[in-house]
Amino acid sequence: MMKHVMMSIIKVVGPMMSMAGTLEEAAKRYVTAASYDDQTSGHFYASPAKKLVGPVQIQQQPHITSPAFREASWNVVVKLSEIGYPVAA
Repeated sequence: MMKHVMMSIIKVVGPMMSMAGTLEEAAKRYVTAASYDDQTSGHFYASPAKKLVGPVQIQQQPHITSPAFREASWNVVVKLSEIGYPVAA
């Protein structure tokens, strides 16, 4: 019951508070990302900080931009997945 009430409220109030977007807005984000060229790949794109919707932008958090952190993350994924990809040097 409470779930239905909250979903009804979010559908109305969410877009006004930049907490939710329409299906059309979400589709535009995917189309935009699909049109990026090779020069824009390798970045992490998301909505602005503290927003759930909005135009995508390159995220600049240190855990994403630091090559050492990215390599450490890759090594953890390789180790946990046990797939056998090469470990970053």
